[in-house]
Amino acid sequence: MNPEKSKFSSAAPKSSTITTTAASEGSFKSVTDTVPATGAAIHAEVTYMFDGKDNPAKGNPNADTQSYTKGADANHWTVVGKKGDKVTVTTQVAMAADGKSRTSTQMGIDALGNKVDNMVWYDKR
Repeated sequence: MNPEKSKFSSAAPKSSTITTTAASEGSFKSVTDTVPATGAAIHAEVTYMFDGKDNPAKGNPNADTQSYTKGADANHWTVVGKKGDKVTVTTQVAMAADGKSRTSTQMGIDALGNKVDNMVWYDKR
């Protein structure tokens, strides 16, 4: 996460990294490690396909499941997080054409009932 380019509706995390790798049968695995402004570090994992189906989300305080759908092209997609049947946070992801950065625009309500309105900028390492 690039904190200078990111904007948060509440306290910004100290750090956040996302690692996405190809998994089996056309699926992907994303691992997110976040150190929040306060509290313990968060390690979240999800394995998904771009099929709009709910997938178990492990360690994500705001979602038990996440679904992924492609956008207008391969560099854009949407992630919908849910707790039970209730949508909590929807994320619009935009990958730069050169693959060197991406933004995640997050909207919704977190697990504590707080409004989420974030734009998180990630630079490729």
